Amino acid sequence: PQMGIVAYIAASISHIAGASVGKEGVGVQIGLSVAELVRRIDRRLFGERKGRGDHYLMCGASAAFAALFGSPIAGTLFGLYFSSPWNMRMTVMLPCMVSSYAAVFVAEALGIHRIVVPSYNIVRFSPYHCLIAVVFALILGLMARAFVYLIEKFKHLVSGIFRKKGMSSVFPALLVMICYLVIQISTGKTEYQGLSLSLLYNSINGTGVAPYAFLLNAVLIFLSLAAGFQGGEVVPLLVTGASFGYTFASFLGLETGAFAVLGAIGMLSGGTNLPIVCFALGLELFGYYDPALLFIVVALSFLASGRESIYQHQQLQL
Repeated sequence: PQMGIVAYIAASISHIAGASVGKEGVGVQIGLSVAELVRRIDRRLFGERKGRGDHYLMCGASAAFAALFGSPIAGTLFGLYFSSPWNMRMTVMLPCMVSSYAAVFVAEALGIHRIVVPSYNIVRFSPYHCLIAVVFALILGLMARAFVYLIEKFKHLVSGIFRKKGMSSVFPALLVMICYLVIQISTGKTEYQGLSLSLLYNSINGTGVAPYAFLLNAVLIFLSLAAGFQGGEVVPLLVTGASFGYTFASFLGLETGAFAVLGAIGMLSGGTNLPIVCFALGLELFGYYDPALLFIVVALSFLASGRESIYQHQQLQL
């Protein structure tokens, strides 16, 4: 249970420092910590009951994810799928659903900040757009695969170069600071710091981002995580995918807002191994109400991304 407090403090420091990390990873850790605390109280009052500990943890994950994004359906599915993507625990669906909806109601009552997606024009389903979506999804899957791979490589590279105790965090953190200062001085913008949600919003609403924004944002994410900053990778995946979707659509003369949304959800699907959760999140959070292309993107991105994900302890089957 103490991990929730530690994770919150670490994430707060990371965001105050402007590191390029998310918030959902720590949010889910807090949900799991609360669930573990409740499980211990349950065990003390009523004794050990088989499977009940897993049920509490799944409900805690559902509640945290749902509250962070205001998406109770995606939250329910997240709790059921995230630890074992290829096995859905139907016996826990009702508890996870109750936890998700209750968490969303409480978060809204407290006025907790969440992503509010600007309006955009969707791309209608057609043979041409279907072909484009297939190519786009495969690229996103490969990008997600590279994203997960490079996160670990950056961490190992940094720890290998700076072997002295403490230096493996200090030098990458200083490098991140220098990168932010260079970017701010050269561009006059701070949109690459922290959650970088302005990149997401500008990609969707048509304001636009630099063609290289997704690459620069990804490098800053790798450096921030290698330096030990805490928060999560879901929002960084959304931002990177959205900015790439904008660049991709601009190059082909397509609807930039729609492909920014498809890019965000597709990148997340490939990076988490959770296509069904991402499909629900696309409908709930991003309001993509023509689901045919959305489903193609989340499915093919997942298939192209391989077995690795940002959740390293997922239980996957052959």
